[in-house]
Amino acid sequence: MKKNIGEIYIHETKDLSKLEKYIEEVLDYHNIPDEYFGNIMLAISQSSELILKKRKANKPLKINIHQTKKDLSVEIRNEGSGKEHTMDELDLAIERQNILKEAFIIRSLTDATELKDGGDTLVLHFSVTGINYERSLKRMDQLKNYLSTREKVIDTNEA
Repeated sequence: MKKNIGEIYIHETKDLSKLEKYIEEVLDYHNIPDEYFGNIMLAISQSSELILKKRKANKPLKINIHQTKKDLSVEIRNEGSGKEHTMDELDLAIERQNILKEAFIIRSLTDATELKDGGDTLVLHFSVTGINYERSLKRMDQLKNYLSTREKVIDTNEA
């Protein structure tokens, strides 16, 4: 079941600090592990900054954060895409090359990305279960170490 856990509107690149503070609050409130925090923060802020720079109309970005049992997804909707197809092939190639560099970083930080609504919405997926699994393995090791140390202490006291 998909649960909407947050929504924010960003109007300009100077609002990115407000977005980062909001993301931090949402992730902390919903107990998203610190190990994944940097990837989520950087992917969302880079994606938002890229879309703000490339948009044609001066309308806000709508950012929705959803959580399921297995992942966290962030939808970044360009409310004013103002799609313009008057660019020639060279201009399109230059723009694609510039976007490719930034898109590589974003895709490297996320577990999956998808475009919806004809390219107006970018969805970033983060698999939170993998991090929880690693954290549970670490806790199991810590518990085993604690119990083995405790058994040694008990054995030496009895002798």
